Amino acid sequence: MLNIATIIIAVCAVILTSYQVFSTNYHNRISSLPLIQSGVAILEDGGIMLYFENAGNGPAIVTGFEAAGEKVVSVRPLITDFLKHNNLKGKEVSLLTTELSARMIIKAGDQLAIATLYPKNTDSESYKAIAFIIESLPVTLCYISLYQDELYVTTSQKYVRDDSCAFEGATNILGTWIKFKMPFSSKVDQSKIFGN
Repeated sequence: MLNIATIIIAVCAVILTSYQVFSTNYHNRISSLPLIQSGVAILEDGGIMLYFENAGNGPAIVTGFEAAGEKVVSVRPLITDFLKHNNLKGKEVSLLTTELSARMIIKAGDQLAIATLYPKNTDSESYKAIAFIIESLPVTLCYISLYQDELYVTTSQKYVRDDSCAFEGATNILGTWIKFKMPFSSKVDQSKIFGN
């Protein structure tokens, strides 16, 4: 009888220790998770900036960037095409854009400007058109944490296409995207953390 009690206590100790290790690892992942947010800022000089900001505690490693549902490295070609299609001259504005290379790192607390529009004349048609694009452009940024947790942020869920990096590794079941994970994996699930 004493042998059975010893075995039961040992098994319980192993189970509790395993659970504690799993919980500690999950807590470490959550506490160093990057939290990328997108936003548009109106600058003091009348400029407009589209940016991503890491409000989390860990660095975000960029794995993909999409604008208007297309995989791109910069929003400049989209804005240039828009100006050409609408016969607008971009000479009344100064536009700075960032090229997002693979594996770019956004450190905790850092802000990354995707597009910044500086006006030479705020009444020009080009300025108003580009300002409208920057304020309403749907962008998606896919990134991973130091623990390789796959996360993403988007300004508009309805412009995220099925082949988006946001749904990489996910399965569409009755209109809902679901990512399956290994049974004993401590991988962070974005829907549980950010509610999307």
